[in-house]
Amino acid sequence: MNRTSEPKASDRLLSGLGLAARAGRLRVGLDAVTRSVRSGEAAAVVVAGDAPVSIRRKLARVLSGGTPPHVVVLDGDRLGRAVGRERVVVMAVTDRSLGHRVVELAEAVQD
Repeated sequence: MNRTSEPKASDRLLSGLGLAARAGRLRVGLDAVTRSVRSGEAAAVVVAGDAPVSIRRKLARVLSGGTPPHVVVLDGDRLGRAVGRERVVVMAVTDRSLGHRVVELAEAVQD
């Protein structure tokens, strides 16, 4: 993608995460995400690019089956602001269609 479309994709990603939070379809934090993945509730997992290595290792074990899809994108401060918190390094979207859209947008931000 070119530089002018990157902010647009990241803005749309952050907006989608905010929508999920307002709708009550977002689980935030390692414990909540782990429970959501194990119960099959998580449609997608978003990890901040600056998440600590210890968190990434724990998530790798939880997500080892490949389901749900997960993306590493942006930073914890930006993700946190999008969902009305100070800093968030891991979250799970529980709405299937919104989760799919979040993954698409995150991949566009990474391009």
